[in-house]
Amino acid sequence: RPHGLIFVLGQTATGLDKVPTCWVRAHSTSGCETRHDLTVSMGMMTWEHIIPRRAFTLFNRSREHVMSDDTKFLCEAVALARGNIVKGGRPFGAVVVRDGAAIATGVNETHTTNDPTAHAELNALRAAGRAIGSPDLRGCTVYASGHPCPMCLAAMRLAGVARVAYVYSNEDGAPFGLSTAAAYEDLRKPFAAQSMRIDHTPLPADGRAHPYAEWAKRPTPPSR
Repeated sequence: RPHGLIFVLGQTATGLDKVPTCWVRAHSTSGCETRHDLTVSMGMMTWEHIIPRRAFTLFNRSREHVMSDDTKFLCEAVALARGNIVKGGRPFGAVVVRDGAAIATGVNETHTTNDPTAHAELNALRAAGRAIGSPDLRGCTVYASGHPCPMCLAAMRLAGVARVAYVYSNEDGAPFGLSTAAAYEDLRKPFAAQSMRIDHTPLPADGRAHPYAEWAKRPTPPSR
């Protein structure tokens, strides 16, 4: 059920005295917007026949409310998450945006791939890298349906993502077993105190150059 309705009056090619078009914008409780088109003959019906005047506002088309980019892309991430549920997946979706345009999307695919890293955000990052032909995602924004886990957040930072925005918090996910707050809390501890054992175990020198030094001496690839 829509949370509210906004009627937007737009002029057709034949003029307002003929048949104007009325766009009905239904705003759900999540803030996402759906749009339905109605054609209303003003000679046959008044606005009061549709909905009481006090319950709607008419805008000139030039003043039409435009959904913010944040809301638009966050709604897209949530829609991806809902679509993934239908396919048997977990309720997570993500969108990567660059210069105001979506360049990649992803959903959680752990259920089909058995890949523990196939989270929505990581799949979206992989798709974005393929789309632009580079792993460098500086300047990009990631919109996620849920709070990114530490793995996904670390990948975003390493890829140069400038910003991440998400809809549902770890507190929202906790009652459904979908919170990663415990992982964040564990990672705040020193290595020795974390639940996963982490060992730094250097190997004896074998006379060969350090692999990092070998990497630093590699031929520089041509610039794109």
